[in-house]
Amino acid sequence: MPKGRFLREDYHSELAVMRTPAMGMIRGFMLDHPEVEFEIVDGAADDVVERLARGTVELGLTAHGDLQDSFCFEPLLQEQFYGVAHRSHPWPMQKSISWSDFKGETVLATRPGTSIRAIADAAFSEYSISVSERFNACSAATIRGLLRAGVGVAALPALEVQGFGLDDFV
Repeated sequence: MPKGRFLREDYHSELAVMRTPAMGMIRGFMLDHPEVEFEIVDGAADDVVERLARGTVELGLTAHGDLQDSFCFEPLLQEQFYGVAHRSHPWPMQKSISWSDFKGETVLATRPGTSIRAIADAAFSEYSISVSERFNACSAATIRGLLRAGVGVAALPALEVQGFGLDDFV
């Protein structure tokens, strides 16, 4: 699924931005507009859309979702999702895994309203995978801790997996 940015029509000399993993584009903007002061605001996809609608941020980076007509969406990248598990899990014995391998697993997921959750839920629905046991976490960092403890498996985008210190994950 593509990730992207939401833009509002008005422009200010102070730009408040919702943070996501795709922050590299800010550097180029900063070089072109040194007069703009950035305020980085962390939030999930639903929070990004809400803040944009209220006008408390001018730019939001998140996955495409249900947007108001006043928003403009421009894809910045397309991320690959990975099935992630602790090395003690049976998945390392398999040559590859697919969405169907999540059937019957304890799935570690971000809370509803996040872009990661929306994308994973859409894939589970598309492949008719019923996920009965699920831990809902507020962040990928919490999921990483649960993965390290061997609690379950997760579907995470490449940008979230980067920097995990993958020596004990597969």
